[in-house]
Amino acid sequence: MIHADVQNVTLAQLGAGSFQRVAVKGANTWDTTSGDENFYNLRTFEHEWVFNDANNEESSYITHCVEIYQGVSVGADYLFESVAIESVPDRPNGGWPGNMGEERARLLRDLYAGWANPSTGGVNGSESERDAIASAFQLMVWEITHENFDAVVAEDMVGQITFEFGAIQRQFDGSGQDVVGDYLTQMIVSLSDGPLQYAELVGWTEENAQDQSRYIPAPGVMMALTGGLALSGRRRRS
Repeated sequence: MIHADVQNVTLAQLGAGSFQRVAVKGANTWDTTSGDENFYNLRTFEHEWVFNDANNEESSYITHCVEIYQGVSVGADYLFESVAIESVPDRPNGGWPGNMGEERARLLRDLYAGWANPSTGGVNGSESERDAIASAFQLMVWEITHENFDAVVAEDMVGQITFEFGAIQRQFDGSGQDVVGDYLTQMIVSLSDGPLQYAELVGWTEENAQDQSRYIPAPGVMMALTGGLALSGRRRRS
């Protein structure tokens, strides 16, 4: 589904998340490492946006970055074009990684369906664990949109998701439990524990800013929210 409107939004703040040590090397295939990757402390946070709705009242969105290059700044205003999720990220001059296309979008939809809250667009989880979940979720978004998979279909791409090799690598230097790593493992497993689920997503693209993905509640979810039903907890597959 293509959304052709323009979103005039302000980045109010960074939401749940943390800094993670990440290396990005577009020349790597999914199963290789050069050994000279440079790891940087990158922001793996949710983005909380505010805008004025049709009634001129302030409303908000939560999005996730699908483009590891470029950036967005807290307090800055942006005009994003809303496009089909398959059409982001949109790199200048057709540069890497290019549009995610249909199969990667299927993985992203399943990730959102299993781990995000359709009422907010952000990840599920208690306050104490949400930062770790959000960081793992953002890393998964980058892996899905940037990795140089050999596989053609989404189901086969799942087996090529790794953060030890490939275009997106993560380094953990802490001495305690790697909670973010634990959630990464759970998220990878969740992509392969049954038929891929669907979530209605839209892409935001802007030439001079990081492209974003946004979760749009389905009509049935909107009716439940309007009726005051609370949606909480991660969706579990049967």
